[in-house]
Amino acid sequence: MSFAWFFAACTSGAGTDSADTAPPAAPVLRVGDADNYRVDLTLDIGSFDVSEAQDLRVDWSRLTRSLDGEPLSRDVLTTVRLSNIPEREADEVADLLARGELLQSEIGLTAEAAVMPNTSSAWLSEFMSFGAPFLPEEAFVADPGTWMFTIEERDGTPHSALFVRPGAAGDGEVFLEDRSAQLTLAATLPGNGGVAVSAEAVLPTLDWTDLGADARGGELDADALEEAVLHHLDADAATVAAQFADLAALPGERWSASIGGASAVQLGTLIDDGGVAFPGFTDGGTWVLTLGCGGCRAYAPPVAILLAP
Repeated sequence: MSFAWFFAACTSGAGTDSADTAPPAAPVLRVGDADNYRVDLTLDIGSFDVSEAQDLRVDWSRLTRSLDGEPLSRDVLTTVRLSNIPEREADEVADLLARGELLQSEIGLTAEAAVMPNTSSAWLSEFMSFGAPFLPEEAFVADPGTWMFTIEERDGTPHSALFVRPGAAGDGEVFLEDRSAQLTLAATLPGNGGVAVSAEAVLPTLDWTDLGADARGGELDADALEEAVLHHLDADAATVAAQFADLAALPGERWSASIGGASAVQLGTLIDDGGVAFPGFTDGGTWVLTLGCGGCRAYAPPVAILLAP
């Protein structure tokens, strides 16, 4: 609060009601499950039989697209990784990977090799595991659970994946290619036209206390919501829904704020990449507020609310 404003308010003429000078309170807009979008998200990952307890070559020379179908520059690839998830079946692992919810604590063993410039393959014997050379003749066996190769960029985003089944008989090489893993995302925005917001009034507080389900129909983990992003996109709602898998690539403006598991956000606290606060709603385009887990690798946020100024 400004001390000059406080002094002026206290010494103004007799009979002045302090409520007349108070800023108007931000209206609160409560949203519920009917206001959230819906998404059908599936990740199909191929599977390959390989020889156990033997060296294995993994090759990514045929990889030209990421698992979401977008063209891939292999220059962004930094790591090829082998993971064993002992307590999960392959279909469970694929679902968790699509959701961005495959926890490090569920991975029993991991080994990795750096993707070097002008290389497109690596041998398991070149992988490192927890700072020591990976020994396929000892560790790469048909343990319970699931073995999976992924190839990733620096922040851990996987661009392809392949399940392998070590056994008595199998091949000595596998290929990470465009058909190895394919992500399908179909988003449906609410049919109610969006939550009405005023383009002239004080910026509202959006409250999602009443949200009980995430976009896939499961129970919403509200405590895991870490970031709110307001998107003003230069596209109509149908285009936004059709291209939701690549929402960040759609042209437009964005403002964000860390929410740390809160149940509401005042839209005036959102800022753009330059630190400038959200100035208010304008006509045109499509307005969407997404709530997600910040730096996680989910392909679709659990919450997306269509706003209608």
